[in-house]
Amino acid sequence: NRKFHLLRYDGNSHAHTNKIEHETFTDFHIHVATERYQARGFREDAFAEPTSRYSDLAGAVDCLVADAGFDREQQLPLSPLV
Repeated sequence: NRKFHLLRYDGNSHAHTNKIEHETFTDFHIHVATERYQARGFREDAFAEPTSRYSDLAGAVDCLVADAGFDREQQLPLSPLV
């Protein structure tokens, strides 16, 4: 058993480089699992795309809920971060 990140929503506190495309950015970004990166030996979530869809944690969670197709009616409340 191991974690497998299909999606990951990161902030703009660090630069991210997509190694295949040789592009670097320091924007809010969404990591997406891709077969192409895995085939080249990279982690499943090594590819990311810059986004302006969120600018804080609550916005990132809203994007995740929408992108992953979660049902908000069945969503449990999130615990505050410690």
